Amino acid sequence: MKTPTIQWSQNDTYIFLDIQLEPKDYEIKIQESSLVFKQGEYEVNMTFFKKIKSEESKYNKNRIFEFYLKKEEEVEWKQLLENKNQYNVSINWDKFDMEDDELPDMDGMPDMSSMMGGMPDMSSMMGGMPGDFADGCCNDENCDGCDDEILENFEISDDGEDGEDGEDGEDNEDNEKNKKEIEKEVNIDG
Repeated sequence: MKTPTIQWSQNDTYIFLDIQLEPKDYEIKIQESSLVFKQGEYEVNMTFFKKIKSEESKYNKNRIFEFYLKKEEEVEWKQLLENKNQYNVSINWDKFDMEDDELPDMDGMPDMSSMMGGMPDMSSMMGGMPGDFADGCCNDENCDGCDDEILENFEISDDGEDGEDGEDGEDNEDNEKNKKEIEKEVNIDG
C-alpha cells in the first residue's frame, strides 16, 4: 500500500490534518487515539500523540480530505503521532494557529474557496477609485481622493519677506481668509 501526502497543524482546540488525495471511493474511521484512512492503493493507520474527541471531530472532502480533530485537552501537541516516524508528515503553515471561528461550516456546506477559483481579488480593481473606496491615495495633486490629505497637510505660514506680521495682525487675518477659500474650493463637490 502507498502512503499519501499528509500535512498537519494545530491550534489550542483542534488538530488540522490534510490528506492530499482527490476524494473518490474511500473509508475513514476516526477514533479517540487513531485515524484509519483507505482509498484505492493508499492507506493510513495513524496513532495520535494524544487523545481526540472523535464524536466532535469532522472532515471535509472537497478537493482533498481535510480533518478537524477536536483535542481532548486544550494543550499544544509537540508532535502529531505517537511514533513520530510512523509516517512522513509535514507542517501545513497555511493552517498553523488557525482560529476556531475560521473553521469551515461542516454541516454539509462545501468549502467556499473551491467555488471562488479564478475569481480576482476585488480590492485590486478598486485601486484608481477616489474617496473611501481606495486603500490608499495616489498623492496626485489633481486627484479628488487626495484633496482631504492635501488639506490636512496644508499650512499657511509667513513667507518671511518682511520678517514679521503686520502690527494689527493683518497677515494672520489674510491667512485665515485664504485657508477658508481653499477649504471651500476643496469641498465644492462634497
